[in-house]
Amino acid sequence: MADKNPKAQESSELIPAPALAQEFRVTRRTLGRWFTNEKLGFPKPVEINTRLYFKRADIEAWKMTRVHASIGAAA
Repeated sequence: MADKNPKAQESSELIPAPALAQEFRVTRRTLGRWFTNEKLGFPKPVEINTRLYFKRADIEAWKMTRVHASIGAAA
């Protein structure tokens, strides 16, 4: 039976790297630099059949850390 809870589906959703790059309006190369830069803390991708995917829940959590960091820096 499929889980009909949208939050549960969102948390397990995988986003292909090209779609995520488009969402952030950056190149795929930039996305690659982000996830290899340890200081940035960008979520690591999951590799499936040589293609990279990112977990939506991890991306959303990372975005929230960036928001909190920018609020803290502004204060």
